Amino acid sequence: MGLQIKRKTHVLEPDHQFHRAKTVRFAAPSAAINSLPRDILVEILAKVAASSFSDLYNAKLANKDFLGAAMDGHVLHHVLLRDLPVFSWWHGPKFSSFIENCVKAGNPEALFRMGMIQFFCRNEEASGLANLKASGEKGHVEAAYVYGVILYRQSKGEAGAEFLRRCESRGGERMTECRRRIKWFVWGMWVKNKSFLREDKEYLDRRRQSCCFEKECHMIKMMGWDWTDEANCYGDDTCERCKWNGEVSRFSNMLRTGGYN
Repeated sequence: MGLQIKRKTHVLEPDHQFHRAKTVRFAAPSAAINSLPRDILVEILAKVAASSFSDLYNAKLANKDFLGAAMDGHVLHHVLLRDLPVFSWWHGPKFSSFIENCVKAGNPEALFRMGMIQFFCRNEEASGLANLKASGEKGHVEAAYVYGVILYRQSKGEAGAEFLRRCESRGGERMTECRRRIKWFVWGMWVKNKSFLREDKEYLDRRRQSCCFEKECHMIKMMGWDWTDEANCYGDDTCERCKWNGEVSRFSNMLRTGGYN
């Protein structure tokens, strides 16, 4: 017999848990479960964590072995965080501690969240950039986008373009979804980094000098009932320099106004 789980829905108090979760009542683990080596148990829980935080939370309640394995760095590196609250200050200390442990474990989503807060809210630019870069290098699309935009604005054009290219896909849907999620994330932030809240004359001068001024290179003014400000406005002939300069301008505008247009 495997581990028997009987579920019931229960709302935990905010000070005691991170979110509305399902609590569980466990039968005693079987001898086979209890005899699993720790490294195998950790690997199993890492796969559980990668698909569902709730299932990982439920597994922690089985016994002390499961609880200890669930907090292993390998498990925290893989845990799915996208559906959890973004900002820890809205929740209890347990949530903050959990996210910090995920950052230490190199979880891409946790690194992205921490990098955004450090760079834009705390003015800890070096730490924020390091976390955004680490997250982007692990394949986190939104982190790669923000890191690429920051580098491009700082005149590190090719390095920034390398990360921005990771956000593109056929038809531009990936970039559009990336902008949409970043805008949703930023709505809950108190942005204090003034460099992105003002029109930087030095950057604008560099942008004018870097534009190709080719007649064939142009942006497309999108129209229609299904147009959203996160959508692409580039044609097949838009050159990379104009496109990435456009992304910097749109991102800066979104920080100031809440919209990319």
